[in-house]
Amino acid sequence: MLALYKTATDFSWKVFEMMLKGNSYNSNIVVSPFSLLHLLGILVSETEIESKVVLKNVEYESNGNEFANMVSDFSKRIESSTFGTNAVEEACLNTFLFYDKNCESSSTPRGRTTRLFNAKSHPINFNDLPKSMSEINALISEATNGMIPDYINNMMDLRTSLVINTLYLEKEWNNKFTSFDKENFSAENGDFLVDMMEQEEEFYAYENEQFQAIQMSYKKSMCSFIAVLPKNGVSLSEIQQYLAKDDNLCSLVSKMDRFLVDLKIPKFSIEKDFELTGLLKEIVDVTRTNTEASTVESESKTNVLSLRKTSQRLVFSIDEIGTKAVSVTGTVFVDGCRKLSKMRMHFNRPFFYCLSKLLRVDSDYQYREFPLIMGTYVTPKKN
Repeated sequence: MLALYKTATDFSWKVFEMMLKGNSYNSNIVVSPFSLLHLLGILVSETEIESKVVLKNVEYESNGNEFANMVSDFSKRIESSTFGTNAVEEACLNTFLFYDKNCESSSTPRGRTTRLFNAKSHPINFNDLPKSMSEINALISEATNGMIPDYINNMMDLRTSLVINTLYLEKEWNNKFTSFDKENFSAENGDFLVDMMEQEEEFYAYENEQFQAIQMSYKKSMCSFIAVLPKNGVSLSEIQQYLAKDDNLCSLVSKMDRFLVDLKIPKFSIEKDFELTGLLKEIVDVTRTNTEASTVESESKTNVLSLRKTSQRLVFSIDEIGTKAVSVTGTVFVDGCRKLSKMRMHFNRPFFYCLSKLLRVDSDYQYREFPLIMGTYVTPKKN
């Protein structure tokens, strides 16, 4: 499990770094690398041929079966947690496979995909585009509790198959916010008036010369919201580069201690759409292998996924009650009693955040934080 955790974490940071490179500093970002990894597991599982999966710059290589099983196992650990003898659903994951019922070459999902990812198969009449879009969007809207009702808005390039996964989380803070005020948020492109939530409570937190960090827990959950605020004079990019190295996010959480925190953080909601086809081609190779031949020439270097279009839409919000997060990722494819120290933590300038889950990674009850959703809050909406 430790190796699996490291692979998934390295993959997540690689995706996040690549998203940042193509993003303006003045633009908020939120992305779910986990949902993308989950989608890759499904696609590899659907591949009828023997294949090799290489995650570039992550030092991961395996055959297709091992990769699909790894992603399936990891997804199950994300979906639920155990408190004593009780299992608690942490995240609602759904996998939909839509195929053209009028296309003879189109096939229903493989049994392996249904078993590993609980995939739901839906035959669609792609000759009737308005009806097809309505049917698909209705299923996605239900899976996301109405937060993303119109994911599909153009299916003109769709001919054979469509794979979509959804991730939905709704969490309630252990300590709710009760105080609010309008305050300035100092962004790179000016000051913005925001709804600032405020409370003074005990939290696990950490501070050094470069940044402050806080972990905000949820009721009956192994998930948490981690926010990192650079000190004045320290750039957000410096902090992100630090967190991406050597499992520093997990190390940061282990350094935290309990403080009485005078906390202020904006109430916000972010919605983003990303085209991910090019990114996928840069970070993953799935190639055909021929186990009967022994020569190097027997291995085809053609990527067998043949992705036509891959995109992700994500909505992330925090308010006085808690956190709501939903991701839809889809692709068209062919084939104690001590006195607490006090800390003032005022998130009135750009900061990094992530929604993470604590995962058991080995038999010795060693736990690590895994980032489910990662983002930056740099520019508030204009009121």
